[in-house]
Amino acid sequence: NVRPAVHASGYVVLKRPYELTAQPRWREDDPRAVRRKVWELSESLLRAASAKAAEFHFTAIAVSKNFRGSPHVDKNDISV
Repeated sequence: NVRPAVHASGYVVLKRPYELTAQPRWREDDPRAVRRKVWELSESLLRAASAKAAEFHFTAIAVSKNFRGSPHVDKNDISV
């Protein structure tokens, strides 16, 4: 968990991967390949949520496991 104040059994922030100029020689289970795949699947899911989401530019995605929070909107959230 990279954020001790977040009460979750897992928490990671994925940054937008750089554009590949050639096919990497990573194994499928290489952490770089796994993170890239999680980013691609997450981005696809988020873009399909709405027309506004499809156009929204973001550079990072927070992924949590067993996170228990309360419904809220962050003060500086420009996505809603």
